[in-house]
Amino acid sequence: MLYRSSFVMYDRQTESRWIHATGRCVSGPLAGKVLETIPSRVMPWKTWRALHPTTRVLDGLPHRGRPGTFRLATDEGEFAYALEIDGISRLYPVSELKKRGVINDVVAKRPVLIMYSQSPRVAQAFERGDRRFEIVGGQLQDEEGHVYDPLEPRHPRTGKRLKPVVLTPWLTKPWFGLHPDGQVFGLGE
Repeated sequence: MLYRSSFVMYDRQTESRWIHATGRCVSGPLAGKVLETIPSRVMPWKTWRALHPTTRVLDGLPHRGRPGTFRLATDEGEFAYALEIDGISRLYPVSELKKRGVINDVVAKRPVLIMYSQSPRVAQAFERGDRRFEIVGGQLQDEEGHVYDPLEPRHPRTGKRLKPVVLTPWLTKPWFGLHPDGQVFGLGE
């Protein structure tokens, strides 16, 4: 089932329908509610496994019947990542992320860092506080020259990890359908 070009999940217990990418309930007794979203990183399994070698995967029963279809975006203009903070939605096209590698941005008055690496392919976002980041010589650095591991960004002296922010992968058409007033990073610059 689709709602404004986005998949919808069905809650059998309450008979509510939820948009999978936003966690918003669009119909049923829980309409208007929003599920809590947990920050995560988008990366290849091989990269995740190298970072977390003790990870275990629940292997479910084989699916029977006709499975749904999914077409991966082949045109990078179709694919992006989005943040939503305090009701402000901003889309970051992959083309912009590839050009820049890191983006220091402010969304709903919160300074954020969006990072994208092509090898390994990883997209993630963090609260950056008053620091600004850039890629220097292939390394992630703040303006004081501190070098951070881009896969596990921690302050080199304090060891404090940057706080993750929810960054959601999107095909652009469904994102615009659900966020008609959303902002697109890089447009008009």
